Amino acid sequence: MSSTSICSAVPPANPAVVEEYSAQAGGMLSIITKAVRNSQNVLTGYNHVITIINATFSREEESIIITDNVFGSFISPVTYRFSFKDEASTVSLQNCDGNLIPAGNAFIVNGDEALFFDIEPATYPTTDGGIAVVNFGIAGETQEIIFNEYSGTAVATLFCDAVPPITPVVTKQWEAIAGELRIQTSIVAGVREHIFFLDNVTFMNRAQNAEQFTISATGGYRVGKLTVAN
Repeated sequence: MSSTSICSAVPPANPAVVEEYSAQAGGMLSIITKAVRNSQNVLTGYNHVITIINATFSREEESIIITDNVFGSFISPVTYRFSFKDEASTVSLQNCDGNLIPAGNAFIVNGDEALFFDIEPATYPTTDGGIAVVNFGIAGETQEIIFNEYSGTAVATLFCDAVPPITPVVTKQWEAIAGELRIQTSIVAGVREHIFFLDNVTFMNRAQNAEQFTISATGGYRVGKLTVAN
């Protein structure tokens, strides 16, 4: 028997059901769910293990009792990738050249996803070797990181045009609620280079049953570099 016998709107004629037992009221199932993460500690799905604690299945005068039986497991994947890690130290963040959005803000787009940093200009270090840290777990912190998933390819005009395009639209949105953004600054050839790192940053999707995931990496999850005039 294949899954088409169960999942098809019109199941195949063969194999045919010869006996059918129905579960009676009063039984109990256990479903244990655990997060599945990749090597970058990004949430990729959930593994659900189903166990029949006790159940009675009946057919006419026949009954079958099942106890402590691991029925099986399946993984429900998440739709986002959060693929922003600057593995080769070559990614540049954008800020619309200081136009329209405040000069301190920055963003990066990748496919149908975008990461937006709402950072005060005064937060950025102005000296070579300077480091600034934004802690999203502190009450009253107004600076933020927003992670958006779109209905199509994300483009810079979503952030930089006075009248942003109608499409694509945001389909899911997460915001940083804990962890730290670390900005490490160096001065090269008269310009400031601000490198962004995420240190154990937890994102929450408030519209999707408080779905959360945490980004971390040894030495920090490097997102990219924002270059501004010194």
